[in-house]
Amino acid sequence: MQAGSRKNIYAISEVVPDTDNRNLQQFITHSKWSAREVLDHVAGDADELIGDRSDAALILDESGFAKQGKMSVGASRQYLGRLGKVDNGQVAVFGVLAKGRFATAIDTRLYLPKEWTDDAQRCNRAGIPQGERVFKTKNQLALEIVEQARRNGVRFGWVGADAGYGSGPEFLFSLADAGHSFLIDVHKSFLIYGVDPQPKPEPSIKGRTPNRSISEQNTLSVQQFVQGCPTKDWRVYNVRETTRGSLKLRVLRQSVSVWDKHSGKGRRYELLVTESLDGQDRKYSLTNQKPSTSTRRLCWVERCFENSLKKSTDTTFSDISRPSAATF
Repeated sequence: MQAGSRKNIYAISEVVPDTDNRNLQQFITHSKWSAREVLDHVAGDADELIGDRSDAALILDESGFAKQGKMSVGASRQYLGRLGKVDNGQVAVFGVLAKGRFATAIDTRLYLPKEWTDDAQRCNRAGIPQGERVFKTKNQLALEIVEQARRNGVRFGWVGADAGYGSGPEFLFSLADAGHSFLIDVHKSFLIYGVDPQPKPEPSIKGRTPNRSISEQNTLSVQQFVQGCPTKDWRVYNVRETTRGSLKLRVLRQSVSVWDKHSGKGRRYELLVTESLDGQDRKYSLTNQKPSTSTRRLCWVERCFENSLKKSTDTTFSDISRPSAATF
């Protein structure tokens, strides 16, 4: 293992000239410095190297960090993806700029569970700024990262995220409304419409103003929808060349409607289903790209996202226990 590869204070002090772990700990813990300015500077440097308005992507993902105590900011019993289980630790949402085989984290937001934001004394002891003691979902944090990247002038053509962020239409709609192209993985249970849902106002109840709409069209999970598609609709694509040869996938692409039960109309998106030639490793994704965008292009983007997610967050920010050091 190379010195500094673990990215903790002790390892970093071994490779930074004229310092030691005590000085670095003093700087991180007590010195007045802006984590936001540091992250924005990193984003600018990354943009110079791999920013691209066509082929670069901003990928959103979360990572968890096991903690023994209760005073590390945001630490609680929650699901930690790196461990694959619920345990005591922190969770942060990351923004990763990726292009081709290159990927680097450019932003992060620490997730504060409600047990923290509802406990003023605990926040005081941990030194959390007053303006940050507001509960935000991981989807909200992810959207903040996207908008911060836009303010920083980071160049990317796509926004990608795994199914944790594609659990419902709201996140997709927010990205589309902000003018971003996306390709977001969704769970097999994600509900769609094969046709326009044609929503109409919910019948009013005496004394109440309806705030929802209804549709007479049937919803289907993406899994049910795909099961109803004929075999002839599947195609085999040679997505790209790898060190192990050609990457070939079985692909199904269909136009579907997505509706949040509140909007006046559904939105037409492209459903992309990919799987290996043996029928394993099936993934469902939705994109707001136009039907004229080639399927091979969408498959290339989807696989780039997958590869970048595998190598991104675990090799970047490794310890976010101090509020001054990371996320506010």
